[in-house]
Amino acid sequence: MAGGYPPGTTAGTRERAMVSGSPSSFGEVLRRLRLAAGLTQEALAERSGLSARGISDLERGVNRTPRKDTIALLAKALRPVGDDGAAFAAAAAGRGPRAAPR
Repeated sequence: MAGGYPPGTTAGTRERAMVSGSPSSFGEVLRRLRLAAGLTQEALAERSGLSARGISDLERGVNRTPRKDTIALLAKALRPVGDDGAAFAAAAAGRGPRAAPR
């Protein structure tokens, strides 16, 4: 991934963050929205008032169940709308794919 952007995107373009398909985990949705907004984890952390480590943990699935206040801060910082907003809300509500029990 050159320059921190998904394949096919550049710093000057913003593509739709979501793609059709199966529901995604909160971390996957968060990462897609962050990249579509052209933000680093550090920039999103500053914008949302969260820590960069917290953003990283959410994206990597270390923390799979974000707190309601964390979700609200991220939603305010990213402002997802339309399909992106629906995917964000669904993932935040835990309606993404479930991890296999360990």
